[in-house]
Amino acid sequence: MLDQAAMDFISTVDHYRLQVPEVEIFHEFFKETNDESDLTLYLLLRAQAEKELGFSLSKQPSGDVR
Repeated sequence: MLDQAAMDFISTVDHYRLQVPEVEIFHEFFKETNDESDLTLYLLLRAQAEKELGFSLSKQPSGDVR
C-alpha cells in the first residue's frame, strides 16, 4: 500500500510540474537536482521578495491545477 502511495505521489508531481511553477521547484529538490545551498538561496530570496512586496508568496494562488 505504501509503495502504491509513493508511486502515486511521484506520478502526480511529474504530471503537475510542467503546469505549476511551485511543483517544478519541489520536483528539482525532490530529485536532488538542487542541493541544500540552492535551497538556502531560494528560501532567502523568497523571504526577501515577500518582505519587499509586502505579502506572502506561499498564500498566493498559482492557478487551478485540477
